[in-house]
Formats: sequence, structure tokens, C-alpha cells
Amino acid sequence: MRRRGDMKEKSGTIPIVVVTLAALNGAFLFGNGLFMLVVPLAWYHFVPGVTHTGSFNQHFIRDIGLIQMFLGAAFGVGMIRPAMAPTQTEAPFKITQLVVLALFIVLGIVAAIRFRPVPAGVLD
Repeated sequence: MRRRGDMKEKSGTIPIVVVTLAALNGAFLFGNGLFMLVVPLAWYHFVPGVTHTGSFNQHFIRDIGLIQMFLGAAFGVGMIRPAMAPTQTEAPFKITQLVVLALFIVLGIVAAIRFRPVPAGVLD
């Protein structure tokens, strides 16, 4: 019996579209991360809109590049060895989901308090 959200077809294989998109995503992430690590200044000027977000920070760009390379490699490992891919049923995965959910709730409350509109006449 197929569960909702199950990506496997009746034959037990993952659809070719999913495999293709995962491969492209992994290759892009790995390639972009490598570009960020090797020539961060060229990446800073090459990607549209980045120069408008702030000044060049080589350390930050390389950190993000390393993260993107790891994510690209994880996509590759997940495709080559699907048994190593997370199934979202392990206890650590569920705990992480709860922690992230709690973090977003706290950040939402803090943002609502911090950026609430000021009533007219209060600052006059």
C-alpha cells in the first residue's frame, strides 16, 4: 500500500524526473560552492545582486561555499547509496524538526514584538 508522499512507483524505482532534478541540484550546489571557495571575489561580482547586499566578506563567502559543497555531495551520496539517505522517521530527525519549529516560533514572536507598528502620536 502506498503512503501519501511516497515517491516510489509501483516497480519500486524513483521516477527519472526526481533523479534528474536531484542530480542537477547536487551538481549546481557543488559547483557553486567550489566557485565560492576558489575565487570568492569573482563569485561576489559574478552573481547578480550580491554586490548590493553589502561589502565583500571573503570568510563568509567561503563558509557558505563549503556548506553548499557539502549539500551537493550529500545529494550525490543520496543518489548513489539511497540506504544512507534520511527517511525522516529517525528520532534525531524528528527532534531536529521540533527544535527548528520552536526556533521559528520564538523568532516570529521576537520579530512581532520588535517590529510592531508604533501608534500615531506616541513618538511626537
